[in-house]
Amino acid sequence: MKSTSPTCRPVALVIDDEPSMRELLSTVLEEEGYVVLTAKDGQDCLEHLEHCPPDIVILDLHMPNMKGDELVGHLRSRQATRDVPIVVISGSPSLCDEHPLYEQVQAFLAKPFDLDRLVRLVNELSLEAEVI
Repeated sequence: MKSTSPTCRPVALVIDDEPSMRELLSTVLEEEGYVVLTAKDGQDCLEHLEHCPPDIVILDLHMPNMKGDELVGHLRSRQATRDVPIVVISGSPSLCDEHPLYEQVQAFLAKPFDLDRLVRLVNELSLEAEVI
């Protein structure tokens, strides 16, 4: 998958209802060279998709208005985001091993997670997506 950004930098879409988490992930991913878009919930995310489809999505599982699993369904049903890598982050570590979404996303990370691990994972998934 090639970058959809006009700057040719990969676009990461971060969806989390916690402003501090959105800010932290934005800062870290921007330092890695990503154009970062943020959304506070699933509805907000769907509005972003109309303007700039992402190259990778990092989303929280538990959000108001639209839960992460419902959002993944929307992402997988759209042509522009069907094959976009998705990393799910969750404050419920037990869900990471047994959630029904497991087969529809590339990775689950339990909060709190190691930022270096997240960055490595996002970079690896972005590289894999470029090859496809």
